[in-house]
Amino acid sequence: MAALPFRIGAPEVASFPFALWDRLTRQLGDRERQRLAQHLDPAGYAPLREAVAQWLWVARGVRCDAAAAASDPGPGRRQ
Repeated sequence: MAALPFRIGAPEVASFPFALWDRLTRQLGDRERQRLAQHLDPAGYAPLREAVAQWLWVARGVRCDAAAAASDPGPGRRQ
């Protein structure tokens, strides 16, 4: 699969594993889902930022660490 350019405000969702994501989140208990929904770090959930940084290196050849990667809940969830 060829690399796609980054587009602001238009995430690439065609290849996102929604079925896997749903299955994994259903395995979490209510308390854990609530805890994850309440993260306080404005840059986003740290393990997700680590995964994004790793993906950027593997898929795009971009070296960065989790501190340079930020996750955003998207429109409608911003405070």
